[in-house]
Amino acid sequence: MNLFPQRRARETILIDLPEVMVKVIGGEVVLRSLPSLPSRFLVEEAMITVGEAVAQYGLAHDLPLPFATQEPAEEEERPTTLSGMFALRRTLKRSQYRAVAGPHGGLGLAAYVQATSPLRRYLDLVVHQQLRAFLRDDAPLTVAQIVERIGAVEATLDAIRQVEQLADRH
Repeated sequence: MNLFPQRRARETILIDLPEVMVKVIGGEVVLRSLPSLPSRFLVEEAMITVGEAVAQYGLAHDLPLPFATQEPAEEEERPTTLSGMFALRRTLKRSQYRAVAGPHGGLGLAAYVQATSPLRRYLDLVVHQQLRAFLRDDAPLTVAQIVERIGAVEATLDAIRQVEQLADRH
């Protein structure tokens, strides 16, 4: 599959795992594989581009933001098989939020924020609030206040991940 060449050029880690819908119908578990559509990759690229652009805008205007960072992968080889992609995914470090910009190794970006899901992710909402305050000439949150919000989110993320893992196993 030929994904976006600019993603390959910046050494983005590309993991293409199948998406599956799980339903229980008449007491029987039914698994249905969902097709990998080009539109999905287009939306993914648009979301990443927004995150990169907002991060650069924030840096250019000294606007405190909750930056998403990730250490680069230790594995140099980029697998093409399903089993190789699962194995690579297990070696990746978890993304971390910081009030200071840093590289996002998985995306191959110098700075990145998540900004496209303010209804689902609280820190995306914080990004929107920061942008709105800046554009209105209101006082945005300080770096210390961003750090507080990151801490509040991280305190709950581990519990949420554990619940998701237990639900997946079930």
